[in-house]
Parts: sequence; C-alpha cells; structure tokens
Amino acid sequence: QYAGQVQGQTAIALLFTAPLKLETMKQYATIRAGNGEVVAGEWTLANNPKMAIFGGLAPGRYTVILQPQISDQQGFMLGTTLKGPVYVQP
Repeated sequence: QYAGQVQGQTAIALLFTAPLKLETMKQYATIRAGNGEVVAGEWTLANNPKMAIFGGLAPGRYTVILQPQISDQQGFMLGTTLKGPVYVQP
C-alpha cells in the first residue's frame, strides 16, 4: 500500500494490507543502495503489524526488492516480485 520514508527518520517503511510475518521480510526482502550494493540492516515491525521498517540509512536513493515468498501472518504470500525506488531525505 505504501513505500517511502518514515517521517522524521532515515528509514524506509513498507505498509502492507495484512499483518506481516516478519521472518519472511528478513529472509526475502532486499535493499540496494544507489550503487547497486546490498545494504546491511534489519527489518522490524512498527507498532502497526502491517508496517515493516528498515532503519539506519544514509540519505539517498534505494531500491526495495520483495520476493514472492514474503507472507502475512496467515501464510498468504505476495506471489510476485515487487521492486521499486524509495528516497530517504536527511
């Protein structure tokens, strides 16, 4: 539903339609920096279990890649690869 910067933080937020199974985000979601390198870090859930956050980023353009195996708490998977840019401002 939403991919963008967390307000007031140098972090990326992804909002889904159902509460996430965080383990699948950690295993099947990738963040790449503008130079194409994979960014080290960890996904966490926000207070809203539908929102995953990847923090500790420097300002810049990132590409978020979500694999089909990412699932919600009921086991329903994305079923397709999703990929797109997110900008993090200072």
